[in-house]
Amino acid sequence: MLDMCLPHLLAPKGQKVTRHEHKPKSSPVRSAGLTLAEWLTVIAITAALASIALPRLSTALANLRLRSAESNLIGSLLSARNEAIKRGVPVQMGPRLGRDWKSGWRVTAVDTGEPLDNREWLGRRIDVATAPEFIVYDGKGELITSDPVRIQLDERISETVAASRCVIVDASGLPRATAGECR
Repeated sequence: MLDMCLPHLLAPKGQKVTRHEHKPKSSPVRSAGLTLAEWLTVIAITAALASIALPRLSTALANLRLRSAESNLIGSLLSARNEAIKRGVPVQMGPRLGRDWKSGWRVTAVDTGEPLDNREWLGRRIDVATAPEFIVYDGKGELITSDPVRIQLDERISETVAASRCVIVDASGLPRATAGECR
């Protein structure tokens, strides 16, 4: 009701105000949606982009899983080293089950057998290709061997190695990681 009075209030005195009916402009019969040909074009472009992106995404996910396993391993190695220094006694890190590092690992004080750290398995696609039976730090946080220790982590996809990372612990006990296989 107010919008009917508003033009009368705003019009100059003495001027007659007429009401205009707005008719919709004529438009073509076509609706606002997409045609079948347009949909097929969109699907074809999406499929082409996906076929380019999926292999790269697979590689990126493999590297992400490897980096995560590497990070867990390095974290436990540093924890073992720090405990050895803090306690002033040898600390060892080894697989949870036999020689199977893939099952996870545990860090224990050598003299008491006290568990200091425990990690679960690495995941179904991560494999430990090379690793020693145990890694032992002396009370100063150095390896008891003078040779560096190498642990190779592999990402496997359908029995094929997709990517590898090598964790190297030098004689001083500090770990570092490199891309590729251990040499």
